[in-house]
Amino acid sequence: MKWIRFIATGVFIASTFAAFAQPTTPPVNVWAWGDKTSLLVSEMPKDLTNAISVSLGEGPIGLAARADGTVVAWGSFPQVPAELTNALAVAAGANHCVALRSDGTVLHWGQKDYQGCDVCDVPPGLSNVVAIAVGHGHNLALRIDGSVVAWGRNGDYECDVPPSLTNAVAVAAGGYASLALRDDGTVVAWGNNVGHRNEVPPGLSNVVAIAAGYQHNLAVRADGNVVAWGDNNTGECDVPSNATNVVAVDAGHYHSLALRADGTVVAWGWNADGQCDVPLDLPRALAVSAGGSSNMALVDPTQAGAPPTILVQPRSQTVAIGSTVYFSVGTIASGLLRFQWYFDGNLIPEATTRVLSIPSAQTFHSGAYSVTVSNAAGDTVSVPAMLSVLPGLTVTMVPAISLAGTVGLSYRIEYVNAVGPVGDWKELATVTVTNTGQFYFDVSAIGQPLRFYRLVELP
Repeated sequence: MKWIRFIATGVFIASTFAAFAQPTTPPVNVWAWGDKTSLLVSEMPKDLTNAISVSLGEGPIGLAARADGTVVAWGSFPQVPAELTNALAVAAGANHCVALRSDGTVLHWGQKDYQGCDVCDVPPGLSNVVAIAVGHGHNLALRIDGSVVAWGRNGDYECDVPPSLTNAVAVAAGGYASLALRDDGTVVAWGNNVGHRNEVPPGLSNVVAIAAGYQHNLAVRADGNVVAWGDNNTGECDVPSNATNVVAVDAGHYHSLALRADGTVVAWGWNADGQCDVPLDLPRALAVSAGGSSNMALVDPTQAGAPPTILVQPRSQTVAIGSTVYFSVGTIASGLLRFQWYFDGNLIPEATTRVLSIPSAQTFHSGAYSVTVSNAAGDTVSVPAMLSVLPGLTVTMVPAISLAGTVGLSYRIEYVNAVGPVGDWKELATVTVTNTGQFYFDVSAIGQPLRFYRLVELP
């Protein structure tokens, strides 16, 4: 049996979320700070609960996806499309919003035209999306096969995904530029090169998370250290010494945020509106989003260090033999996550990522698939998903020759594969016509592109 694994950091929902209790009256789990005159802070719902994904845009736009699949929006585009359901993640740009749904499709709303570009024109047929990112006026979608799709403004080639980019596991969109993280821990950058931000630092490797700001980029290495490059006019690339044990980052207009494994947040860069003044009473943070002059954090006010919560269970499937099958899981959890997939209760070697891929499924792959998601606080086991692989069915077309001879007489059926000299005709069979409408089936013609027949009466 051959198994292939697919790494997808941050699939469905941001890479670090927290599991939180859901009592009868769930506590508010989204905090905002920074420019108190901004709509992002002043108009944020005070009763926002059960959020699983948050995002700030420059519009200003605030977005939050909740565990029940609904989306809350405020600021420039508070009206969420009625057809938006089953949302898993949200992202806000300069004047538009994007949501990722549990079926792998993407929905857009907001100001369609941006600098002459239709940023809301989602590419036809875009599906199997597992992560989204929104820049100043362009969008990125990461598909389950590791390919990246871009659309929207392209004045700085921010939508020209490099043809060599494969096996992507995360994407980030900034001010007219784009980033992608590959499964080998390397980073690819393209688009506007202000501050040399597309010049990835030499030797940058073992990267586990990325973020793109207006003119600078951030990367988290596996050792928890942060690397920053690009424009540094306001110190947004001056990573402070206390930014250690980092598990996630986000980049704002001219400032940066880092989320540490213990749930504390470190901020640096431009601080004219207090966006780098992290509230001293901020509960344990589980995800962060940096805007122009404000920030949001998804927090866990009730269960610091809880085991993961699985919001999207693996989906049972019935497929034809030879199909490629993907199993995935959507989670919220604090800290770094570990995954282990099982087949009929048996551990699948090397299947240790959020998405399990089975290429060319065969009947022996039929069975129950489950995954254990773990963090420092414990393990959570998914509901088993059943895979049924239908056996192959070969359909072969056979010529049926209608015999129009006289009933009771015998005939020789002859054939040629191409019209030529009379001597080329070959005997196929001898038959006696017993009824009108009688047929003879030529199984020897299987695979022949062309064949001609004639009936010769026997003496």
